Amino acid sequence: MLSEEDEFRALKLLERNPNLTQRKIAFELGVSVGNAHYMATVD
Repeated sequence: MLSEEDEFRALKLLERNPNLTQRKIAFELGVSVGNAHYMATVD
């Protein structure tokens, strides 16, 4: 599960580069692609 800090970092990454893939976001945060996908699809 991602922490609120990870979610915030992901949003900041996307703000700077909206074309990032889930794979790149996962790499930048040091989490699995599955966790990045979960974050992107769950409210």
